[in-house]
Amino acid sequence: MNLSNQIESLPKSPGVYKFLNSEEKVIYIGKAKIIKNRVANYFNSGGDKRPMIGQLVSQIVKIEYIECDSEIEALILESALISKIRPKYNARLKDDKSYQMIKISADNFPRVFLVRYADYQSKKIPRERYFGPFPESGDIKKALKILRKVFLFADCSQKKFFNYQKHDRACLFGMIGNCQAPCIGKISEADYKKELKFLIGFLRGQKKSVILSIKQEMKISSQCHQFERAAFLRDRLETLRKLNQNQVISDQIKSFYKDRINRTEAFDISNISGKLSVGSMAVVVKSRPEISEYRRFKIKTVSKVNDPAMIAEVLKRRLSHEEWPRPDLIVIDGGEGQFAAAKSEIQKSRQKIKLIAIAKGSTRKNDRLIYEDPELEKIIKKEENTLREIKYARDEAHRFAVKYFRERQLKNLFHKNDP
Repeated sequence: MNLSNQIESLPKSPGVYKFLNSEEKVIYIGKAKIIKNRVANYFNSGGDKRPMIGQLVSQIVKIEYIECDSEIEALILESALISKIRPKYNARLKDDKSYQMIKISADNFPRVFLVRYADYQSKKIPRERYFGPFPESGDIKKALKILRKVFLFADCSQKKFFNYQKHDRACLFGMIGNCQAPCIGKISEADYKKELKFLIGFLRGQKKSVILSIKQEMKISSQCHQFERAAFLRDRLETLRKLNQNQVISDQIKSFYKDRINRTEAFDISNISGKLSVGSMAVVVKSRPEISEYRRFKIKTVSKVNDPAMIAEVLKRRLSHEEWPRPDLIVIDGGEGQFAAAKSEIQKSRQKIKLIAIAKGSTRKNDRLIYEDPELEKIIKKEENTLREIKYARDEAHRFAVKYFRERQLKNLFHKNDP
């Protein structure tokens, strides 16, 4: 069968394709969301113009493929096959430091994160529970974002894990249900490790076995009247089944908030009768609190109770720091007055930054959103976790402001009592 006929017979499904030469040796392995379209692109006149591709195409005699249920599974299979076969035209792993490996740590509560293939090759890191390497680091990062919604693993650093544990407060992922928050004891060590076995099985390409195990545990949980656990496993099973060829794209669409608003900065004011007034800035980057970038401000120009004026001072000072990363969204803890003051300062700075204020009730249960940007409204309605993340940033700013105000209060009290 000639190449044209082989291409025409390829499936329009996700999977892995292999190019073979006249000696029937595999010379290249790739993955695709739609196998037929991706392979055909190699032979189109307007396709990839790199010299290597021309050399590769000239040697292709036969095309083989393996269909997968999802793009993520194709990514995992591609990695396994490249590692095993080491085709001539795939990048040489020993020379490519950009390749990524998934590592599952050996802690009591194992964490999942990416490491460079070059680091894996070195003798400094124990070679256990690694998966990969993955040629496209962007793809595996997107895949892990999706998989954490299924398997709810922790991916924070050891330092952050202990910090959350020390303060008995989960991170944002723990708060919105994308992590089981082992740092604050929401799941036992034994149960967490059992949960992680599902992820390991999936990364080993054992999806059917993973689904069967989840079904069995769901049945046992139901028989033992552990209905909450059974419902949790049922939802996980449904999410796992929905990992189809459109999942990576649909996840990017659903994560419009995360893609368009990567950096959120929230501001709050704390004072009593205008005295010892302080402002705070909390920072959330790609759904993670960046505590090292939090900032606090002593109010210098406002001496009376005037929260909008204080917000204006803080925003003016913050926006003057051009060396700081520019926020995509600013969240203000306050009502119309604070919103107007912040809006004025943003306009003066001539920066394009989205703005939202949260006017809180006495118990913070009757929050009212104030914003004028129709695009922001679409973002909030599109992704259910968006509002939680905005409120989380607001709460962090409030906590940080109150903490700083109390420190100033205590310091002022000691100075007054000095002989």
